[in-house]
Amino acid sequence: MKSRIHLPGSGRAVRYETLTVEQVEKCEQLAAVALTKESTVLEFQNAAAREGVELMIREVSKPVAKAKLEAGEVTWEKVGAEQLHGKLGDYFTPKDINALKSIYLREHVVTKEEVDSILEGKVLEVD
Repeated sequence: MKSRIHLPGSGRAVRYETLTVEQVEKCEQLAAVALTKESTVLEFQNAAAREGVELMIREVSKPVAKAKLEAGEVTWEKVGAEQLHGKLGDYFTPKDINALKSIYLREHVVTKEEVDSILEGKVLEVD
C-alpha cells in the first residue's frame, strides 16, 4: 500500500510503500557491507535507514503547496532505489531526509517500548 506525505524542507510530496521483511533484511545487509570493523551501531542504523528510505520511495513531486497536494494537483515522477542511491540530497533537504528516516524506522523497526508493551502481562509460563 502506498502512503503519501508532504515534506517540510523541500516542499516535495512523496509516495512510499512499507517494505517487506526480505527488503528490510536486504537494507540491513547492504548497510553492513558498506561499513568497516570500526563502525559504530549508530552508523549501521543510519546506513540501514538510508538504504530503507531509498528502497521505500516510489514517486516524488516537484515542490508543491500542501493544498495542491490535497486537491490532487500534483505531477508525480516515478523513482527507484537505483535512481535515489547516494542521491537523496539531490531531491531532499537534510530535514526531509531525517523525516524520511524517522518514517522508515517507525514503520520497520520495533522499539523497546513496543517490546515492553507486548511482554507486559502477556508472557505465559510453559511447563
